[in-house]
Amino acid sequence: MVSGEQTGTTAGASGSTRLAGFGLPPLHVALITLALATRLAFWAYTGATTEDAYISLRYAKNLAGGLGLVFNPGERVFGASTPAYVCLLALLTRLGLPALFIAKVLAVVADGASLVLVLRRFQPDPAASLTGSAATVFALLFALHPTLVQVSTSGMETPFFLLSLMLALSARTESGLGTTLGLACLIRPDGLLAAAVLLLWRWISSRVFPTRASLIAASMLLPWLVFATASFGSPLPQSVPAKLAAYNIHRSGTLPNLRPVVSMLAPIDGPAGRQLAMIGFLPLLACGILGSLRRSPDAAAYSPAVALFTAWFAYLGLTKTFLFQWYYPPLILTACLLAGRGWAGWPPHARPGYALRAATGVCFMFGSLLWIGWSAGNARSTQRAEWQVRAALGRWLRANTPDTALVALEPLGYVGYFSARRMIDTVGLVTPGLVEINRAGAGWFTRMIERYRPDYVVERPVYLDRNAAILSGVPYFGRPVERETFDRTYEPVREFKPGPLRETLRNDYYFRVYRRRSTPGPKVSGEPTPPAGTVRPR
Repeated sequence: MVSGEQTGTTAGASGSTRLAGFGLPPLHVALITLALATRLAFWAYTGATTEDAYISLRYAKNLAGGLGLVFNPGERVFGASTPAYVCLLALLTRLGLPALFIAKVLAVVADGASLVLVLRRFQPDPAASLTGSAATVFALLFALHPTLVQVSTSGMETPFFLLSLMLALSARTESGLGTTLGLACLIRPDGLLAAAVLLLWRWISSRVFPTRASLIAASMLLPWLVFATASFGSPLPQSVPAKLAAYNIHRSGTLPNLRPVVSMLAPIDGPAGRQLAMIGFLPLLACGILGSLRRSPDAAAYSPAVALFTAWFAYLGLTKTFLFQWYYPPLILTACLLAGRGWAGWPPHARPGYALRAATGVCFMFGSLLWIGWSAGNARSTQRAEWQVRAALGRWLRANTPDTALVALEPLGYVGYFSARRMIDTVGLVTPGLVEINRAGAGWFTRMIERYRPDYVVERPVYLDRNAAILSGVPYFGRPVERETFDRTYEPVREFKPGPLRETLRNDYYFRVYRRRSTPGPKVSGEPTPPAGTVRPR
């Protein structure tokens, strides 16, 4: 028998090794702390905010101000892709709080919550086996993966989407599964892909169609679909057809995305740190996928992760969708889960196997640290350029153009938010007429000018002179006379150039403002570009 004193001592010892209320041992608490600290340190050092975050913020500001869910007041177009996140930002703005700052804090917390879910879901008794556990290794991969770290603090909705995926993977009931999948669909359009995959997996694994989960997810999504169709004329965000017309249909090659997607999982591209990290990551991922496909006690826990990984790899790698950094985290999240499974299931038949497994972990850790340092340096210099160029350009437009000025440009986020001017975005996110214009290809710029007659045009002069649009390469002008007509119609009035920046990005952050010659306004063509560091350097 155990005495009362002994019982109390034992209970106290048990409580001291676990996080109260979460049932997590000290090692897992340390890994969660590492993930949070890494993200906060990256944010503090870089101050990075993605261009698209300011698109959502302008929608939120207009909604909170009573203008509706619009970018340009009076124009019912939804081009933000993420209704749930815009509503969160609008609520914070309405309460008078710094919406983007708080959203970033909540995003970091969401990553911490995702880790807690995995550590509890895939490690029922973590105190029994800490060394080599799949959940522990996943936590380390998730904490240090530079893409996840950077996107987490970028001001985007991605961490909330990842949390909804982890909730769905951890759901024990159909009600929980349906609720989390409905939330995922409201956060990002590709939540529909996650819902289709996980509902199909549940159907196949249980041989019973998940009717309740499907109805709950549909009932959560239906109000938005009805509202969007009634307000905007389509249940799809405008960003979907806009990006298809501006980027995807003009991309050459059969599988242009396959190499960049594979490079997220294998050491074939990128800086040295990234390649070193992937040398360690790829064997664990391969072992995890193979182990999850075999008959084993934990196969049921990992098979939905395999299904999601396969679906996201096909969605990103086998299509012509133009890939932005925040598209990758769902693929990386599921890859990290499977890599953790690979570590725990590493074949123990020969002694060299343990050394190889240890080598993969060392490669990933040291490679990730190098990669994070490289990413942080790039993100810091890029963010400095955002403030020196795009934010400054937006403020200049606000100070030097009439309130009624119509401005045509491609980078809609910073410039659109800080200028508070009516925008024609040349991609078509908030200007549906550009979808047809962009789909037609060469000469799109001339057709845009003729149709909308903007008062100001903001363009990258290097790309304009090359007659090739950024990202797509589609010619601005179909004939030389079109460029001559543009030069006669518009005059350059201001340039914005970045300070020290990677050579590959300098042309992307070099902008020139053109004014229609018939538009009244101060003559400012001789005004110099402000020196680097004069506009909120970070």
